[in-house]
Parts: sequence; structure tokens; C-alpha cells
Amino acid sequence: MVDLAEWDLSGMKDAARAARLSHPVGAEELIRDVAAEAETAAREGLACWHWQQGEEMIGCRRSVATFPLDRDTFDALFNSRGGYRAQYYLSCEEGIQFNNEIIKQLRRPLALTCQKLSLDEFALLERSFVGPFSKIWVLGDGAPELLPV
Repeated sequence: MVDLAEWDLSGMKDAARAARLSHPVGAEELIRDVAAEAETAAREGLACWHWQQGEEMIGCRRSVATFPLDRDTFDALFNSRGGYRAQYYLSCEEGIQFNNEIIKQLRRPLALTCQKLSLDEFALLERSFVGPFSKIWVLGDGAPELLPV
């Protein structure tokens, strides 16, 4: 976790939010929370996926899946001193390890989201999803949604 002195949120107007982001759950628990919420979203039919065609590599594509998250979970994931960006702040290696683990934990919600695919199509989708360049990120500026690509 990033040191409190380096992840200084003392200037935030929302003191309760600053406290949550300054004293978050550990990385493992955060990943479990994200995966659990993604699985719930998948079970409730709120998650989705699609193929995104390559812009520079014509004929290539990658899978994109979205999972809505609770606002506080989303905030902790991207803005806390133990979240995604904080892991990369600590080091590229820790960031990559965190990213790989969260992608790994999102495989089950992905499978639930894509139940209607043939086994062959799902194998292609999963191969793209768990590839070495997979990452998570924010989808748009609206409701908190996680975008593993």
C-alpha cells in the first residue's frame, strides 16, 4: 500500500471519502470484492461483452467486457492508496501483478456473462481476455463500470 504521506488526500472536501480512500481494505480483499460484484452483475444480466475490431491491426480483435460496480468499490479500486493506480505507483511489477490477479478473478464473471456462446467462441474470447495485454479500466464518465479488455 502506498504510504499515507505520498497518497495525501487531506485536501479533499469529502472527509468521509478521504478516510475511506486513505484506509482501504487490502489488495487481495479489494480484488475479491470487485470479482464478487462482477459475478453478481453477470448473474443479474447487467454485465456485457463484445468484440472490438483492431484499428491499427486490421482483421484483429479483442474482447471487451464490462461489469458495473458499487460506487465505493469502484472508488477504492481506482482512487485508494491500495487500488489499481496505487499498485502501479509502487512499481510496474506490483501493478502488473495486481492487474493479472484481478483479470484472473474476473474469468468466472466473464464465463457467466457469455454462457450462450459456443465452446469454440468462448475459448477465443477467454484467450483475448486473459492475454498478456489485458487490463482493467474505466468505461466512460457515467456510472461506475469496470472495463476489462
